[in-house]
Amino acid sequence: MNVSRSLHHDKVDMEAFMARMVQCDPPTLGMVSQESIQNVVKESCIEINRIAKECKKMNVARERSGDQRWKRLMEENDSGKIWKAVNWKGEINPNQGIAQFTDSDFKTHFEELLNPGTNDEGEIVFEEAPYIPILDDPFTSREM
Repeated sequence: MNVSRSLHHDKVDMEAFMARMVQCDPPTLGMVSQESIQNVVKESCIEINRIAKECKKMNVARERSGDQRWKRLMEENDSGKIWKAVNWKGEINPNQGIAQFTDSDFKTHFEELLNPGTNDEGEIVFEEAPYIPILDDPFTSREM
């Protein structure tokens, strides 16, 4: 299935795109076969790409404040500075150049994250749990 290259979502005017997509009729399937499904998928992709290209934003500037800083960090090739600039979520901390966390803060954070303590709710009493037929009924031979 050859479909032309699509636009990046940043370059598409989403309001105009959604307004155009609402006007489109959904694809119809006659006799279901693998070939008919492939054709419907291909035609749908072509139509979505065509509408996205028609709703392209003009002169989209992809300039972010962190991009220049990231580029500079990569050019310096100093792994210490890179690790200090990246926060625990893998993002560049835009407010300060160096993260202000100690090794013990890092250790405590991940110990709490990976080794959660017991909750204060007590033990689970299964007899009091709600009955959900699809989950609680035994398997039948047909289901296996």
